[in-house]
Amino acid sequence: AQYKADYEQAHAEDDIDRAVDADLAFHGTILEATGNIYIASSLNSLTEALVAARRQAASDPAFRSLVVTQHVDVLEALQAKDPQRAADAMSAHMAPRQRQEAEN
Repeated sequence: AQYKADYEQAHAEDDIDRAVDADLAFHGTILEATGNIYIASSLNSLTEALVAARRQAASDPAFRSLVVTQHVDVLEALQAKDPQRAADAMSAHMAPRQRQEAEN
């Protein structure tokens, strides 16, 4: 719930830095919850490289709106302890990025 409030406030105030911070916190929380220290440490090493890309994407209000919806879908699935719904929500969240990477 706190994530959603923070992200929505950042979105409403057009605060890109805060939106990026909320996005990184969301993904960090998910990684920590896996209990897999190797995955978490791998992403942590990439975080700095990803910040610039996230800042550029977060400059688009429509993108920020989509991201918060997708993140909430993932969080709600996790809270419901529904692994298939969580996997589907995360796949939907990651699909645009995977397509973008394939095009580059």
